Amino acid sequence: MTTDTMSDANPARTRAVKIRCRARSGLTADLTLRDISLGGFMVECADWTATPGEHVLVILPGLDWQPALLVWMEDGLAGFAFEELLYEPLAIHLERLIA
Repeated sequence: MTTDTMSDANPARTRAVKIRCRARSGLTADLTLRDISLGGFMVECADWTATPGEHVLVILPGLDWQPALLVWMEDGLAGFAFEELLYEPLAIHLERLIA
């Protein structure tokens, strides 16, 4: 069994995926990605003060800045909608990292 196979077989080895969000106000935060789909994502955001309806730029692993809209914030979590759908193979890769 190779090391790659071992890490794939052990979900406890999954690492937290950090992303960087920048609001139009200039406020930047490194946030933990909790969920992702082609159309949006959810992060932990306990200490971030952006407001729903705010447009942001986000850096996901493997991509440059992507525009998104902050849709909701509740109980230390926030949901965003991408302005353009995410490339499907990248979304699948990120889903596997956070699963």
